[in-house]
Amino acid sequence: MLCALVATAHANVNIFEKGQNVTEGDAIIATDPETAYRAVTDYQRWLTMFKNVRRAILLHQDGNEAKVRFVHDDGSHDDLHFKNRPQTRTMWFEQLGGDAEVKAEIAFYPGADPGTCRVHTRFYADVKGMASLFVSDDKVKKLRQEQVRDDLTQLQAYFARK
Repeated sequence: MLCALVATAHANVNIFEKGQNVTEGDAIIATDPETAYRAVTDYQRWLTMFKNVRRAILLHQDGNEAKVRFVHDDGSHDDLHFKNRPQTRTMWFEQLGGDAEVKAEIAFYPGADPGTCRVHTRFYADVKGMASLFVSDDKVKKLRQEQVRDDLTQLQAYFARK
């Protein structure tokens, strides 16, 4: 198994490529896995977890499955379809619409030290259709890596404040 590690600006955040169109990342956060999982599946908390989310609109929910629209600073929005698995403390989602196929899985595991959690992210993104003519694979890879790094770093910051 070959993994190309990418340097990060924050301690305890590792980003690496795993197969075609997949970026993975690991980080340690200052809370237990159950608390972390419950917090990230409370979509209204994303307003304080992630710096560019201004609104979270629940479009539909049925048990552990939900469709949520996240509105960003610039007025753009992402519609995400979640299929969460509380028994394994795993959040899975896909983006609905757009020119890219985007799917992610975020799992929360016990950390090595008490009161910590290891967060593992698996992020798939591939540009489809006409947009693929204008966006290189290297650009998509860079954007995936930035997204995973930013999300993990923001989760660390959120739980460090708690």
